[in-house]
Amino acid sequence: MEIQTSAARTRAQAVLGGIGRAAGCLALALCGLSAASGAEPGGLDAGQAWARSISGTMEVTLSALDPSVAAQPGSPVLGRKGLSKRYHGVLEALAEGEMLTAGGTVKGSGAYVAVERVVGALDGRSGSFALVHRGVMQGSQQVLLVSVVPDSGTGELAGLRGVLQIERRDGQHHYRFDYTLP
Repeated sequence: MEIQTSAARTRAQAVLGGIGRAAGCLALALCGLSAASGAEPGGLDAGQAWARSISGTMEVTLSALDPSVAAQPGSPVLGRKGLSKRYHGVLEALAEGEMLTAGGTVKGSGAYVAVERVVGALDGRSGSFALVHRGVMQGSQQVLLVSVVPDSGTGELAGLRGVLQIERRDGQHHYRFDYTLP
């Protein structure tokens, strides 16, 4: 797993700038790619010191959904998928969401955006929150940014802020969640 450093942030900005902040190819982490992840460069949580860091595993199921945009010959392919997850570890939760994907005209290039609602318990505190994903890949470079949607925490998770890192190894999805709760 690659933790995002200053050099990785610079690389992420270059990749994002090189292919635009496109929405939407299969999710980098869900395709088994290890990706730089963490606070979004220049984003709301840039430079954030997190109070807690946890890790665990998750099960991920993708399902095809009817595309909201019709295919056009000679144009990038757009896709839409439903996602269901089950988080295990200090975060015990179920999640549901949707993903939009875009394939580049060059093999290995693409992007995705997704939102998911997570309902369960984090370190024994019950509630729900939303995550927003943005993944981009170009050749061997991949960037995955997953953040808690500001002010989305409910119940005992109200005020939650954080970033999620995802890696697929040994045939299983692993996560690291760096977060702060009031």
